[in-house]
Amino acid sequence: NYDGVQALKDVTLQVKPGEIHALVGENGAGKSTLIKILAGAVHPDKGIIKVQDKEATIRNPKEGLETGISVIYQEIALIPDLTVTENIFLDEFNEKKNIIDWKTLRKRAKEYLESLGFGDINLNARVKDLSVANQQIVEVCKALKRDSKVLVLDEPTAV
Repeated sequence: NYDGVQALKDVTLQVKPGEIHALVGENGAGKSTLIKILAGAVHPDKGIIKVQDKEATIRNPKEGLETGISVIYQEIALIPDLTVTENIFLDEFNEKKNIIDWKTLRKRAKEYLESLGFGDINLNARVKDLSVANQQIVEVCKALKRDSKVLVLDEPTAV
């Protein structure tokens, strides 16, 4: 509910492996709210979420990712001055990891890009120098790296 307005009511969405679905509707129909609930950015007032027949408690975006749900929003979530490879693997860099095996990371990034038919994207290019379409492909590679069970694209053709 938003200020007394019920955004969603009696929603059931079942997605099986390999299926592609589209959520369509007018502005205010609840599409983005459903996506935000799946991602853990918004909490449902009631109901359950199941992933692979298991009930999932998704209280925040981290738990959404851990459950296997990746969302790529209309606003690209990449760091413009980093390279394609750096953006794909950014969440693997931390203070505990002193050595980064760039050769292996570039190889893995190339495999993800090739699996999508975009092997020609320069792994060392700064993301800001890519087209918006190719930036979205980098976002999809990030989701592939996470081994996502469900990939949600929120208005992927909007610019």
